[in-house]
Amino acid sequence: MKDAFGYFVHMIRRDREGQLGFLIIGVMLALVVAAPLLTSYSPIEANPADVLQPPSWRHLFGTDSSGLDIFARVIYAPRVDMVIAGAGVLFAVLIGCPL
Repeated sequence: MKDAFGYFVHMIRRDREGQLGFLIIGVMLALVVAAPLLTSYSPIEANPADVLQPPSWRHLFGTDSSGLDIFARVIYAPRVDMVIAGAGVLFAVLIGCPL
């Protein structure tokens, strides 16, 4: 097992596209963990008083027609994406391994 991991690390060190892929996945995972620390707004709770606000220090990307903070929705989205991707991979492994 150690040889396979060493080979994997060796190949990633040589492959620029692989490094970029790991960087993108790392940033996504960092957003998944740090999303509550980066914003105080909920991605699902609307505030009718803040409808269609332009970008400002209070709402970095502004708000939508429902009063939802767009920045909060953008940084919370990877959580949903990772769950869907993980479920897809798990499903493929559970079906593919027995086959």
